[in-house]
Amino acid sequence: MAFRTFYTRYEDTVGIAFEVYAAAVYKHPWLILGFCVLYNCLFSLGFLRFSTETDMEKLFTPKNNEALTNMKKINEIFQNKSRNSFFPKALTNLNKHVYGGLIIRSKDGSNLLREDELSELRRIDKIIRKDVQFVNDSGSVLHYEDVCARKDRRCVVSGEFILSKRFTILRKARRILYPNFAGKSLSTVFGNVGVVDGRLVSASMLRMMYHLRQDTDEDRQRSHAWETSYVDKLKRLQTNITHIAFRSSMSVTAEFVKGIFGEKKFFVLTILFMLLYSTFAISGGNCVSGRHTLAAAGVISTCLAVLGAFGAVSGAGVKYVNICGVIPFLIVGIGLDDMFILMACMADTPKTIPVKDRVKRMMRTGGISVTMTSLTDFLAFLIGSTSVFSSVQYFCTYTAVLFCYLNQLLFFVPCIIINERRTFEWRHCITCQETRSYKQLREADHGVALSLCCGGEPPKTPSDSESPLERYPKRLIQKVISTTPVKVGCMLLFMGYIGMSIYGAVNVSQNFKVSYLVPEDSYVYRYLTWTERDFPNEVVVSFVIHRELDYTDHAIQSKVAAMLKRARIEPLIQRKREINWLLGYKQSRFYNVSNDFIQGLKRFLKSRKDYEIDVVLDESGYKIKSSRFYVISKDIRDSQMTKSLLTGMRTIAKESGLPVIVHAPLFIIGEQFVAIGTSTLQTIFIAMAATLVTTTLTMPHPLIVIMVCVSMVSILTGVYGFMYMWELGLSSITMVQLIMSIGFSVDFSAHICHSYVTADGSTRAQLVGTAISRAGGAIINAAMSSIIGVLMLAFTTSYVFKSFFKIMFLVSVFGLMHALLFLPVALIVCGPRPKATKQAEESATAPSTTISMITSSDEREHAGPINNLFATAESQKQNITTQPADI
Repeated sequence: MAFRTFYTRYEDTVGIAFEVYAAAVYKHPWLILGFCVLYNCLFSLGFLRFSTETDMEKLFTPKNNEALTNMKKINEIFQNKSRNSFFPKALTNLNKHVYGGLIIRSKDGSNLLREDELSELRRIDKIIRKDVQFVNDSGSVLHYEDVCARKDRRCVVSGEFILSKRFTILRKARRILYPNFAGKSLSTVFGNVGVVDGRLVSASMLRMMYHLRQDTDEDRQRSHAWETSYVDKLKRLQTNITHIAFRSSMSVTAEFVKGIFGEKKFFVLTILFMLLYSTFAISGGNCVSGRHTLAAAGVISTCLAVLGAFGAVSGAGVKYVNICGVIPFLIVGIGLDDMFILMACMADTPKTIPVKDRVKRMMRTGGISVTMTSLTDFLAFLIGSTSVFSSVQYFCTYTAVLFCYLNQLLFFVPCIIINERRTFEWRHCITCQETRSYKQLREADHGVALSLCCGGEPPKTPSDSESPLERYPKRLIQKVISTTPVKVGCMLLFMGYIGMSIYGAVNVSQNFKVSYLVPEDSYVYRYLTWTERDFPNEVVVSFVIHRELDYTDHAIQSKVAAMLKRARIEPLIQRKREINWLLGYKQSRFYNVSNDFIQGLKRFLKSRKDYEIDVVLDESGYKIKSSRFYVISKDIRDSQMTKSLLTGMRTIAKESGLPVIVHAPLFIIGEQFVAIGTSTLQTIFIAMAATLVTTTLTMPHPLIVIMVCVSMVSILTGVYGFMYMWELGLSSITMVQLIMSIGFSVDFSAHICHSYVTADGSTRAQLVGTAISRAGGAIINAAMSSIIGVLMLAFTTSYVFKSFFKIMFLVSVFGLMHALLFLPVALIVCGPRPKATKQAEESATAPSTTISMITSSDEREHAGPINNLFATAESQKQNITTQPADI
């Protein structure tokens, strides 16, 4: 009781500020409306500095992570020698390596090692080598031979050995050993293999890589030019009995950028559908009380918010990333949520008081509610902007929640005032011409069609302007929610929901693939999915000793051998494969442990070019400055294996007693799997704590705060758990969407709880009924508009957009279930005790009376002659006035 009294006084105090604002806007609605449009347009000028970020390593891995630091250090130690001594094992970053990739498979999925398929492969190889060409700055025509990475003066093409005559002869004789043949790993070349007695007999897929030179900036520029020609040529290539997939080093980035702007048509369709739905959702009333133009105003307000926010952030120098493409869909949903709440609060005000007072009452209740939900959304994204993932930072910074909130106050509220004035003046909702009621037009001998299309009158009760969507669903819920069977059913449904959510949450795994970043209809998507699905992912892990050591010391040699031995016995490492220059040197005829150790090593490295790139001598040429060793992993199929490999190898390196760093190209993406779980939990918990504080400040009733927070935790658990049901994993992409869900999980629950604590009644059931009457229609429309707002994303070809649709759908449905089913039942059972006021008791027993029309001087300035006649006629009736409830 005391808390309820305290809350009433608290809201009275806070509501005064919104009433003062409402009074100010009422005086100059057109001026404030114009100011809103102006400042959004001015901020949109920031688009002149619009730029995009496409570096996937920067976007989707933690900032300043160890893998990128190690990669830079290794690249400084070991120079790129792709001009004359290129070996794929030395690559530190596959995303930055310049090459043309090719995968070929038979159309019927059968054996690719038949002569017909191999003949077509030779034809394709010849086209790539001879027909893919470009013209350099000097006008010369260059081919693959002019830009290829070389070893022993020959171009390096991974997998080209299968085109040799020797391989053909051995294949026919079934003498091709698998997985290792003639010092080469066949598992990285062939996919879907058939092996009999350790010998390769069939394969349905083959992968080749045409490596390119990148020693200097000029080499890289020429290689990129060849890549462009390569992709263009293979896009037009027609094959007879095989399918091909291809990519270049620039393909993922190029298609990633394409995905940034590739879904514009869906946003246009979304705006159209949202406009249609919002118009239908508030389509009640007649030609005077109709609110159709407010639907358009709500959509325009959110579009202006996106324009202004994107311009402001771009002007501040923040780069745009492709996952920000979902923000317009998100903001449209948030904006229409606020629109429906404000309109519901306006409809709930007494129709007999001046428009100015009605607007003040609307802002007193709706302003607090909209501020509360906008603040929770804003804080969630503000905390998300501190994430260690740049993609999450950029998304949360671009989110236009603040602009959306300001536009509701500066654009939509003036529109409501203008619309209410029009209604009070008996003006048509479309033409704004003065008109009369349907009855009056019929009495004036006008036709039925004209009377229906032109006649109308201001609403006398909230239900006069309600649409079917606003009226019937909430009435049904009001009628059944307090019945015992429904309460028991809701409890059982909630227990089942929680059980499934926990089950899913326990089984959700971390999951991120490069193919998630490109559209499904992209040419590179086929290459990436074929690679992920049909080829083993064997990772070359390098142990780099980055300081000078005396390798003639047996203790040093023993430490190196022990480190590599320990690495090989790890479950994810192949035990029999190791690349060890020191072991190779010791087993050679050049080995000399005396003072001629370095001289013998130099002779050995001249004979073994594959080891030469792994040893760096100092300027004197007599000391080993740095060196590296390699082990090869088994097939790494998922994020958990990647994380285990990364952490296991780093542990071995740290415990080796050597100045060593460990690196593999896969570790760059693997850093995400190491950090994503901790980062997501930390960000979500901080955001939830901030939301708890916000809820406490805006609804300072302990039991209500507890209910809202329990509802938030329940919804987030459901969203996270059902990600597993919908085949979504935890990644930096879904992390953004989980942060987004924090604000949405509070919105609907906060609306219904806020309506409950401001309602009057003698029982909890009455309070719940009043709360549903006030907020139920707005919540249903807000949830539906949010779902419709993202519905088009279900038809996109982008994983980013599809995953956003799935999570937004989940949070909208679960939020609706909690707000209109679970929370009402909880409030009926154990909600704050009602405070039956004398006014409520009198209104429950008083007979139905006619309320007189009160006209202020402000209204008279805008009232037309027809409305004055209406007011005069009403004033002749018996005047029985009562103090309207404070809504």
